Amino acid sequence: MDAWIGLIGVLVGTFLTLVANFALNERQRKHELNKIEIENINERRQFLREKYEELVTTVYQINNLILDQLNEYDGTPKPILDSNYHEKGLRVQTLVSTYFQSLNEIVIDFASMAHDLNETILDNNSSEISKKMYKLDSIRKNVLEEVIRYAGKYT
Repeated sequence: MDAWIGLIGVLVGTFLTLVANFALNERQRKHELNKIEIENINERRQFLREKYEELVTTVYQINNLILDQLNEYDGTPKPILDSNYHEKGLRVQTLVSTYFQSLNEIVIDFASMAHDLNETILDNNSSEISKKMYKLDSIRKNVLEEVIRYAGKYT
């Protein structure tokens, strides 16, 4: 009879040990999953911050390219948008389409107005040039303001 009591004690002790180990392992697993999730969120945030910085830098480069071209504009029909603009514009459009979709509409408006002004200058339509320059300047400022508004979210 004592052997049975000892055997039952060993079995109960073993069972309780297994349950406690299982509970500890489950708790540790959940902790590890939470830790991995937090790391993933931080990595994503860092990645988006880097993409945002790239977007801001490229938008300002485009802004400066256009301002330089407009400051040099002397009334002759020559393009204000060069291959450098197109390369940077493609980069901005890719970043906006991929990561910052809410900026898509204003960036498209800006690019469209820049191309419209470029065509007007090439057509030497002097009556429309100043109107379109003013409109482009207004849209350009809006783009810069919208990009800056995102700073709190991505920096």
